[in-house]
Amino acid sequence: MIATIQGTVSFHADDHIIINVGGIGYAVFIACPPNSPFPPLNESLFLHTYHHIREDIQMLYGFKTIEEKQFFGLLTSVSGIGPKLGIKVLSQGSVAEIASAITQQNMPFLTSLPGIGKKVAERIMVELGDKCVEFCHSEGATSTPAPLKVSPQGHDELILAMKSLGYSQAEINTSISNVKSQLDPNAPLEENLKRVLASSV
Repeated sequence: MIATIQGTVSFHADDHIIINVGGIGYAVFIACPPNSPFPPLNESLFLHTYHHIREDIQMLYGFKTIEEKQFFGLLTSVSGIGPKLGIKVLSQGSVAEIASAITQQNMPFLTSLPGIGKKVAERIMVELGDKCVEFCHSEGATSTPAPLKVSPQGHDELILAMKSLGYSQAEINTSISNVKSQLDPNAPLEENLKRVLASSV
């Protein structure tokens, strides 16, 4: 079981980085919230890790703080949320923001997260409500987080459109976050995409 990793960042992909440790490159999937971009290339990095092992695959998930790793463990304890979805959820905001949404039963915010439908959101609120209180006042906490102004489907379409244009996941998260209050759920994809691209200039 790999509990931590420390090495040099040698590669960025959409949802993971490669950390070089003694000549061996480890692919590590990490959360990349809007205000927390991927660590720079060639920089030394230490991460807490969750080593996901199945018969056919092994995957490493990395976290900058032990708190983030613990919260990831809570999320993935809910039926319907596996490690891949858990790390996507953590890429949408800080631990404090997501925990606050859960304790305050903010359904619009939760269902705006990629891969989270109404039934899964309800399970999250029921199963994790009391357990998330301790995470609500960590660094980066804000008042009740506002839901995205586009539907989950529209949000996914924006992400796919920006990826097709060559933007990284970190750049996409930042750009969408910068203009989320200006996005119109009833507008064509092209109109919302123009707003997002303007913020990334």
